[in-house]
Formats: sequence, C-alpha cells, structure tokens
Amino acid sequence: LAEVDGDNMEEALDRLIDDNVVIEDRMMLEGCAYSHKKKLLQDFALNDIVICRYGRLRIIDFKIYVNGEYLNRYSADAMVISTPTGS
Repeated sequence: LAEVDGDNMEEALDRLIDDNVVIEDRMMLEGCAYSHKKKLLQDFALNDIVICRYGRLRIIDFKIYVNGEYLNRYSADAMVISTPTGS
C-alpha cells in the first residue's frame, strides 16, 4: 500500500480485500542499546534506528556490532542505522 497514490486508493483496497496483492519481504533491524554493560532498550525497525544524545551537548562513544560481531567504534553526537527501505 505504500506505493498507492490517492487516486488509486479504492482500486488498491479492492485488490487487498480480494487477496490479489504482491507481498514484498523487507529487511528489518533489531537494535539494542547498552550502557556500562546494562541493556537499556531493545526494539525492531523497518526504516532506521537513530541513537542520539540527550541533554547537554556532548560526544557519544559508539561500539557497533552487526550480528554479534564487532564492526567499528565511532565518536559522534548521533548514529543512524538504516535498511534499504529507510535509506
């Protein structure tokens, strides 16, 4: 339905009701944020995950892991991790 414009909405809904649609698989992200080895939060995303500072201006040290493997370390004021859908 994301590709349907307003002029074709009724036709798209009829096709959906008739189960006459193509379903695309999309990559999802699972993100976990830790501080001092304590998990702060965990969630899933279709488009992107944004991690940014809270409060006063400062730099955050990020250690990035992908599928449990260390990727790199970054110092920044925010980090955006995106899927092809979100980019």
